[in-house]
Amino acid sequence: MREATLLKLALTCSIIGVIGLFFLSETISIDETAISKLDGIGQEERVQLTGIVARVATKGNTTFLTLEKQERVNIVLFSNGAAIYDQLHAGENISVLGKVAKYQGKPEIVADKVVRLE
Repeated sequence: MREATLLKLALTCSIIGVIGLFFLSETISIDETAISKLDGIGQEERVQLTGIVARVATKGNTTFLTLEKQERVNIVLFSNGAAIYDQLHAGENISVLGKVAKYQGKPEIVADKVVRLE
């Protein structure tokens, strides 16, 4: 009887905790980062950028974008079967969430998520 009560209590607390984390995660957001400030941000740090797609190039399962908003930055997308990356075109307004990386001494973003803005 005592073990059954402890099991129910543990299960109830776990469920409440998971639900609490779900609602908490909905309120957490990453502030938009200016392209000009990417040099001062450490590698692997998550950033969010918005801008207009200036260039799109695809090679295999990788799509390369140039995002423009007063300045330009390269975005790398590994498609993993995501159809949205095949449908991106120059001139579209997008938001990118990803990690900062350096390529040939310049900052670029390895995107986790790309959303079209209207």
